[in-house]
Amino acid sequence: MAFGEKKTVIEVDSNDVDILVNRVYPFLKGYEFIPAQEANNYSSYTFRVRADIKPRDLDEWEKLKVGMSWVYQNHLIFDMLCKDGHIEPGEYVVKVSW
Repeated sequence: MAFGEKKTVIEVDSNDVDILVNRVYPFLKGYEFIPAQEANNYSSYTFRVRADIKPRDLDEWEKLKVGMSWVYQNHLIFDMLCKDGHIEPGEYVVKVSW
């Protein structure tokens, strides 16, 4: 008998996140996961990704698209990647090391 809940988690390297985001969203010029997350070396960050985006977050996304905001919110970027069909919904763990 298992103790706890069994679930699927998708692990990805922060460098791969950078490559994907810069490829599909070129308007996020120079996006990098590590500074956007203020990430530490040898750390990991979990995101619950879904395609249903709150209207407030969509407004923030539109500001990013036209250069009216430079605050990269990784949770929003992951949700938009999902909404736009680039990644599937689920739990993502981004691993950081440099």
